[in-house]
Amino acid sequence: MRSFYRRPKIVFVFVFLVLFVVWLFVTIIEFSFGLTVTTDDLIATGKTLRNGRQLKAFITSSYYYPTSESLGDNAIALVMSINLVSNPVLKLAHFFSPDSSELVIMAKNATSSVIMKASYVRVTPHEACQIITVFATAQLIPNVTNISMLGDNGVAEIPFTSPSYTKRDVVVCTSPLYVSEQWQNFLLAVHIYRKFGAHMNLYLISSVTSFYELMKEYEREVLDT
Repeated sequence: MRSFYRRPKIVFVFVFLVLFVVWLFVTIIEFSFGLTVTTDDLIATGKTLRNGRQLKAFITSSYYYPTSESLGDNAIALVMSINLVSNPVLKLAHFFSPDSSELVIMAKNATSSVIMKASYVRVTPHEACQIITVFATAQLIPNVTNISMLGDNGVAEIPFTSPSYTKRDVVVCTSPLYVSEQWQNFLLAVHIYRKFGAHMNLYLISSVTSFYELMKEYEREVLDT
């Protein structure tokens, strides 16, 4: 016992491991019995977060697609900013189970209505901001006249527009490239724009020879200039 106390480093490591195991055990118990705030709770409008703030969302764009190859027919696509505050406990929850966050959307037409749950995906890749961008989509009913989001404190109407299906000439400009900076983004972008029929306008400051020859090859294929 005397030799144990003469080794402060061993004592420190032992105490740290005991505290970590206790914290992990308490956290798992909290999530098992629903004692912590989850992302399901945060989505409901009017909910109060642990730091006293209420969840607020700003809808950047909202489109209703009567027909869509990627989203499905009668689909709503939402891009919004939400103040989902980064929380270490929530990160631990995502480690043990997949993200089940969802939005509750109600749609009406002239004869019927439907309530759908739409899971969202996170767009913001970092944890530096308290407000992040998310994308949500769900398939609703035909000939929608009204779309709303449901929350604990009521219903919030979502203004929406229908996209134009008329094909138009599209030119996409990228920021100037220096040497071979992020050349992978160029390859990804040029093929995505080609898929949707857009033309890429590329600004080049300088480049290594191999990358320049690659861009000239794409130019000969009339994919970029």
